Amino acid sequence: MMVDSKGYILELENLDPRAQADKLAVAARDERITRLAVLKAAAEFVGRYAQMREDIKSEHVLVLADRWLEWVERD
Repeated sequence: MMVDSKGYILELENLDPRAQADKLAVAARDERITRLAVLKAAAEFVGRYAQMREDIKSEHVLVLADRWLEWVERD
C-alpha cells in the first residue's frame, strides 16, 4: 500500500488469489482477441491481393498474420 504525506491511499494491491486469476483470464482473453483480429485482417488482405495475383495461396495468410502479430506484440 502506498500512502501520501496526508495519509491518503495512493495505491492498493489486491492480494486475493481470485483477483489474480481474473487478471490472468482477462489477459488470455485479450490475447485471443488480438490473435483473431490479426488473423482476420491478414485473411482479408491476402484475399484482396489474391484477386490481382494468381501465385497467392492460402498459406500466405498465416505467414502474414505471424509477422503482423509480432509487430502488434512489440513493446
